[in-house]
Amino acid sequence: MLISKGYIIDAPKATLYSGDDVAVISTAKSGELSAKSDSLKINGGWDTLALAEIATTTDMEVKLVDAQWKFSMLQTSTGGTGTIGKRDIDMDNTLEVKTNSITIPRVVKEKTVVVSGLKEVTTTTPLKGTFKVTISPTETIVLFAVDEFVDGTFVTVGYKVDVDKVESLDVTSLDVPAGGRLILEYPVYGNINKNTQDVIGYLQWEFYKVAVTPEISMGGSYKTASEFGVTFKVLASERDDKKNYSVKLFKLA
Repeated sequence: MLISKGYIIDAPKATLYSGDDVAVISTAKSGELSAKSDSLKINGGWDTLALAEIATTTDMEVKLVDAQWKFSMLQTSTGGTGTIGKRDIDMDNTLEVKTNSITIPRVVKEKTVVVSGLKEVTTTTPLKGTFKVTISPTETIVLFAVDEFVDGTFVTVGYKVDVDKVESLDVTSLDVPAGGRLILEYPVYGNINKNTQDVIGYLQWEFYKVAVTPEISMGGSYKTASEFGVTFKVLASERDDKKNYSVKLFKLA
């Protein structure tokens, strides 16, 4: 017989084991475990109540809102391929025109400079509607036609630069989110009748098979910390013992 005793629990930690990989959410702001079932009602006779109700499907899911963004969890949610190395990065600046030109304080990639309404050319002196790019070891100069802009005008320019040691994730149309075994662990505090805030143990849900849904959420507002959501769908484990999940309450020594 299980002990009937009330406890206070906090936001959970989630650990997903997928093949040889492990992804952890240890800074969840909130976590929700929900289950709902569909059933088939059997009616008969004169009674308005159903004679029987047979459960047909059960949907269980775990939704977490993390206070910290993690690249590993984004990779898990998309199934993409993560790499670290040199990549081109899109950048932009709004710069003041001086002597018919603007100076980008970076070494840009060739043929990547974009100025709205103008076209890049390689001629020595650009005509109206065009611009010329000169790349040096420390900066990039964009030269305009003499009658294109009045000095003091601010022009927005877009471009690409090469950056070393970029963490990147490439997702193709063939990639699918990861799945695996999920551990959902809630810290447990003393019961409501005790004046204590110490963690006395943990409530651990072990789901033997889950799928990560491709529902990525990154929400935030001005000067407010962003929040990042991830959802796990609990699936039939297809284990020999028929277990889909286990719930364990254990106390600290």
